[in-house]
Amino acid sequence: MSEELGVDPSRELADLHTTMLRGATTAQLRAPGSLIGGQAIAVSAGSPRPAQLPAPAGYFTGRAGELDELDAGRAGAVALICGHGGIGKTSLAVQWAHRAAHRFPDGQLFVDARGHDRSAALTPSEVAGVLLRCLGVQEDRVPNGSDERIGLYRSLLAGRRMLIVLDNAGTTEQVLPLVPSSPTCLLLVTSRHSLAALVTHVEVRQIVLDVLSEGEAADLFAKMLGPQRVGREPDAVARLAALCGRMPLALRIAAAKLVAQPSRAIGAL
Repeated sequence: MSEELGVDPSRELADLHTTMLRGATTAQLRAPGSLIGGQAIAVSAGSPRPAQLPAPAGYFTGRAGELDELDAGRAGAVALICGHGGIGKTSLAVQWAHRAAHRFPDGQLFVDARGHDRSAALTPSEVAGVLLRCLGVQEDRVPNGSDERIGLYRSLLAGRRMLIVLDNAGTTEQVLPLVPSSPTCLLLVTSRHSLAALVTHVEVRQIVLDVLSEGEAADLFAKMLGPQRVGREPDAVARLAALCGRMPLALRIAAAKLVAQPSRAIGAL
């Protein structure tokens, strides 16, 4: 290039060449930048593989059928977990995401879209901006326009095997632009709404959560309070579970009150 065109390679390209000559493995190599629409997009060379999943919920109980259904899904589609607030959508999503992390060796991304509160909900452009930074794009290289952000986001996912968890989505409009075009990625969405319009655009595996069964509710109490304490008051346990509507969040709150009062009878609560 220097002799024939009078053009020297950039410093970044020269450094990459030197790294290759030193015998770096493929996994250690990362392009110093991506060219999108004729514009160089800098990607941090030292960015770690994203592994952003929250810790799994403690005392996770039940949902065996739903976990199996998620297992049966395929990359390239959208998995949607929907149900009332407090029914355990996020807990299920995170539980499965950890269980299936080996299927997505290029990383797992997690973003709370805050869609249950319209005043605080993130726009697709804002979510894309968060995801781009998580993927290693430098802050000053994140495009300003929504379409450009979405395009770059899809470009960076191309050819990768990644899981993107979009928690608390509010509308189809908030989700649809973030569906990866790569068939090796999976978008896992949780929402209080069924997002029926999403099904008209992309393939969706929908899981509608119901309350826990009586046995599962009792199992959750046993895990949190201990089997002996629960075994002493089975009728009170069943009554308390019914008063909580067998909603996972309500059950956890009730059990937490009893954990803080180990001498208190379950029936007293």
